[in-house]
Amino acid sequence: MATTSSRSPSPPPISGLTLSSPPPLQTTWAHTVDPTLPFPEFELLVPELAHPFPFELDIFQKRAVFHIENSQSVFVAAHTSAGKTVVAEYAVAMAIQGGSRYSIEHSSKSILCRTAKLN
Repeated sequence: MATTSSRSPSPPPISGLTLSSPPPLQTTWAHTVDPTLPFPEFELLVPELAHPFPFELDIFQKRAVFHIENSQSVFVAAHTSAGKTVVAEYAVAMAIQGGSRYSIEHSSKSILCRTAKLN
């Protein structure tokens, strides 16, 4: 008994053409920031802060603010008391300034208290 296939026959090979899968897309999802490298152009790139601070930002905070200003997502991982909350406060200030909604996922109540002052 003969069987029939429901598939269409493969097209004949084209001379000189090799079919292969396209290379996988190379997407960079995260950038590691070296906090020892200066960021002197920060003031030129972000001339006016959406939420000014009464102190100079650390390098990792400046880089995070720069990316937030450019509508990019930021994930900050640093040791306790490094200043991660400053980045979160800035992101909330940008959301409020732009009329956006925001959500806070944080293990500390300090960010919630500080956010209430921004509103």
